[in-house]
Amino acid sequence: MRNPICTPLPDPPGNAAVVRTEGFFTLYNGFVPALLLTTHGAVQFVVYEKMKEALSHETRHPETVKLAISSGAAVWVEWGNEVQGGAAMAMGVLSKIAASTVTYPEQVVKARLQQKGGKGERYSGMVDCFVKTWRAEGLRGFFRGIVPNTLRIAPSGAVVMGCYESVANLLRYVDKSERCRL
Repeated sequence: MRNPICTPLPDPPGNAAVVRTEGFFTLYNGFVPALLLTTHGAVQFVVYEKMKEALSHETRHPETVKLAISSGAAVWVEWGNEVQGGAAMAMGVLSKIAASTVTYPEQVVKARLQQKGGKGERYSGMVDCFVKTWRAEGLRGFFRGIVPNTLRIAPSGAVVMGCYESVANLLRYVDKSERCRL
């Protein structure tokens, strides 16, 4: 007798089997909402830059600091224009949460289209999915699962924007030091 725990699973069907049984366009279920989700990054950066602008107006220092470089050149750095680590990470989390909240209904529709309707429900397309979700669940249906999603994506917002500001500050520093040598 075979051990049921060690029984190998059947191979998942490939694209050819899916096309044969469900049709060619099944491969593109959720394609349009996925395209709309590309706005997520744009929303995140706009929100981040607006927060950064508001912060820089609050913390702008009129004085500049002269830094000496080992080669003898000098660089002028305006500290008020740069966002440092902790602030960048906090604003990264907030901007990621804002972008995720704005685009979450599109994520729900995309997931439902790709799941073939979890409760035996089939959708003819994106608009049909929106309408059926609205009628059955209302606004709450478009935000089901947003709390675990927020907890999942928030750390990446901190890391991405922290790295983004670190690299941007480094490039500004290098650019200013190159100007001093010329």
